[in-house]
Amino acid sequence: MSFIPQQALEHVVLYKLFLVAQNSGQRLTNSAISTMFSFPVSSKRVEFATRSLYNSDLIDMRPNDGTVSIVDAGYKYVESGLSQADSYLQNYHRFGDDWLANLQIVIDGVPASDRIVSRDDNRGALQDIDDRVSEALEIIRTDNTVADALGEDRDVITGELNASKALISAGKFRFDRLIAVIAPALRYLADKFSGGAIAEVAKRLLALLLEIH
Repeated sequence: MSFIPQQALEHVVLYKLFLVAQNSGQRLTNSAISTMFSFPVSSKRVEFATRSLYNSDLIDMRPNDGTVSIVDAGYKYVESGLSQADSYLQNYHRFGDDWLANLQIVIDGVPASDRIVSRDDNRGALQDIDDRVSEALEIIRTDNTVADALGEDRDVITGELNASKALISAGKFRFDRLIAVIAPALRYLADKFSGGAIAEVAKRLLALLLEIH
């Protein structure tokens, strides 16, 4: 399992919207942006990126169809970044997806996607995961700084964390379902709040997923 750090992805998505503005200025959906990479990037990851960019006032987002486009502040942000040596924007401008792919964080050892996980056989590991998910939810509920930083993503993240708890409570489930539900949220939290308590919980959860056997 591998993923791109969220901060890098946000810069690259903004850069792609910057390029679109040079030519047509058309608005794009998250799904359309996700196809603009030379390797797989999910529309869910792009959605997290665009919501963060929107909350930072760098892009415009239409609530009725979810399409996005760069705004003046975002345009100036890209121009400034391109002039800074070794910035995300300059590196992507020079080296493209090859540079971005090299940033991917790889987590080895994730069980096969069709693996059926039994609660009876993995009770300790699954209980640890469930406890850490509860801890993450409690931080989001009680820490105003985290809640404010999440913005509109708060409901998405809490929904995915709660969905993972529902899966874990089942007697048996497919491991890929748990990964699909919880991994995007954990990656997002680990990168966005790097060094913070919730980031440490997210990283611990990713490690716990590898302990299921």
